[in-house]
Amino acid sequence: MSHVAPNLTLFATLVNGKEKQTDVREEVIKETSYDDFKVKEYRYWYTWDATFPAGKTTYIENSYSFTPSSNSVVWQIGYVLKTGSNWKGNIGQAIIEVWYPSAEDLKMRVKDIKPAGYQIVGRRIVWDLRDFKPKEDIEVVEKWIR
Repeated sequence: MSHVAPNLTLFATLVNGKEKQTDVREEVIKETSYDDFKVKEYRYWYTWDATFPAGKTTYIENSYSFTPSSNSVVWQIGYVLKTGSNWKGNIGQAIIEVWYPSAEDLKMRVKDIKPAGYQIVGRRIVWDLRDFKPKEDIEVVEKWIR
């Protein structure tokens, strides 16, 4: 038994305005054994090639849609900003948006948002990060609603 891959659609990556080939990699992050079966929890990484020449600005834009299945207990959407890499200098700007069907839907479904510094604009959660080093990941946790 295992969790299924997230239902991401329309995933696209642009590096300096040019579309890049994106690959999906599966990583087992937790495995729990029960009497007669095992449950595996996965993380899925969307990767692409990009170079960061010294002294130059590199623009990366990711866009996708995410539709959770109706049989999940809790939803957590995350965007990895910290990489474990040593960053030389700061990132000039990163705008990260999480969209909901409506402002009411966002209010009803969202349980926790991290890190601080976001704004809720209608049906969107928006981080406009400028001149920063990535220290925390973006995290949106939804309530369990039956």
